[in-house]
Amino acid sequence: MIALTLLLAGNVALAEPAAEALHALVQQSPELTSVFRASEIRSITSNRAEASAEAGGKRHGVVLYRDSLESIGDMYCNAALGYPERRTWLNRLTESLSGDSAIAARLFRSSAPSLRFTHVEYGALKSPRGWKTAVCQVPLGDIKVEYPALPDQQSIHQAEFDEAKQLFSAGRHEDALERLKRLRNTPLYPDALLFVIASLEQLGLPMAEPLRRQHVRLDQVNDSGALRVFLQASEQAGMIEDAVATLQRCNELGIEC
Repeated sequence: MIALTLLLAGNVALAEPAAEALHALVQQSPELTSVFRASEIRSITSNRAEASAEAGGKRHGVVLYRDSLESIGDMYCNAALGYPERRTWLNRLTESLSGDSAIAARLFRSSAPSLRFTHVEYGALKSPRGWKTAVCQVPLGDIKVEYPALPDQQSIHQAEFDEAKQLFSAGRHEDALERLKRLRNTPLYPDALLFVIASLEQLGLPMAEPLRRQHVRLDQVNDSGALRVFLQASEQAGMIEDAVATLQRCNELGIEC
């Protein structure tokens, strides 16, 4: 998965080992310095870092990775070549969501531009011990890209719900509530409401009980995570009737709660 947080080439204090090693290699190799001197070093994992640049009518890529991964070096280099289009797509998603980078990142993981390169040239350079370096280049005119359609509202709502669930699991109940409120008047709200109530109870807020009594519709809930959270919250609050009803809904759906 391409890292969404970029590491500037000059900012190596927080770098993973691969990024530090690639930064040093770029600085030490005249061949790389001439092309990638001003490029971002992207830390993909602790075992892989990449950079890309455009010069002389071509897109250039360089990847440093552990020598145990040598057999897929060309694939890594292709990924480096396609980074600008992926970044463009992520920016489009973020702009379409009014700058909501968290939801954009979630939607980015399930969509990607279609990229095709022709006439790619691959090569290798002498590398630091324990590492391999792949370099590649492709004429700019040989980069073909098709971007997906922007996500529909159903996909956006699902991403919002998934983000809220993650925040809840991390104990960030106030942040989860902010996300969950946006799902009101959507088909996901019966599921989201169970997280709303559990969050309110975790925060010790009094609005949870009237929501339980007046708005919960377990027969419309289909999310297993929501049912498990609501069951646990009901047990902790001593709401035996709610706990029993939740277990019955789990049984109806064939979910182990």
